[in-house]
Amino acid sequence: MAESDGAVAALPARQIAEVRDTTRAGDTFNGVFASALAAGATVLNGSSRGVTAASLSVGWVSARAGMPRSDAIDAAHKSADPDRC
Repeated sequence: MAESDGAVAALPARQIAEVRDTTRAGDTFNGVFASALAAGATVLNGSSRGVTAASLSVGWVSARAGMPRSDAIDAAHKSADPDRC
């Protein structure tokens, strides 16, 4: 991931207990990333939140059940990467 100021960062997927369905991971990332940018987040922070949300989403079966809520994203994001919150 590269920021406009030249900063570069790797954003690996978060560890989860079991991958059950990856169908919605990309849509989840895109939605959370766009929402974060619209709320004023940096590209790096928005991407990091998107990765967190996508990582959470693959632990569920079905598109609707697998879309994590913002409170779950917040908790997982803060515990996984407090410096990027």
